[in-house]
Amino acid sequence: MLHGLLASDYADLEYALKETERQRREYAARYAFVCLDGDGDGYLSVEQVEGYDLFSCYAPRVLHAAFAAWRWASGFPGFLNIDDFVRFVEYAEDRGSTEAQRFWFSVLDADGDGRLSWQDMRLVYEAVDKSSARYVVSFEDLMNQIRDMVGQQQQPALGFTCAELRASKLGSGVLGLLTNHNNMLLQRSTAEWGRGEYPL
Repeated sequence: MLHGLLASDYADLEYALKETERQRREYAARYAFVCLDGDGDGYLSVEQVEGYDLFSCYAPRVLHAAFAAWRWASGFPGFLNIDDFVRFVEYAEDRGSTEAQRFWFSVLDADGDGRLSWQDMRLVYEAVDKSSARYVVSFEDLMNQIRDMVGQQQQPALGFTCAELRASKLGSGVLGLLTNHNNMLLQRSTAEWGRGEYPL
């Protein structure tokens, strides 16, 4: 009985911690919106969002594609209101949810065929600014890592579907690598990746 009570307390505490962290992130996003909205019109353009630290390492191509794929609460396509921005940040910070993974998958699926092929992934890889990076992971090493993460052994060049990505349970990491979240592609050299030192 005592064990059951302790387990219940643990579950309640874990939920409370997650909820506290969710609220912290939401308040941080709302504060960031106010700071970014310099003209005070209540809307953010893609150029204004590029100025936010969280998205500064995302390639402009990826952010523009994300804006094109977004479902606008603002009613003005191309401009995020505060509710849009909070959800946009949530999708970037927590890529483990079904909704976030479907969204980022659609953003990266350049040809819209329902698969992330090597061609799709090369487009976003080439879009990342590597000019001032000390370390840059090669595209081949990136593909090898993603293939291992998704568990794809047959015809890897054809890529994978969103369902296959979710089934791997590593979708958050894969999407983080492809969007260069937190500069994941520029924090390790190819040699370090070869030793299994991945920035996840």
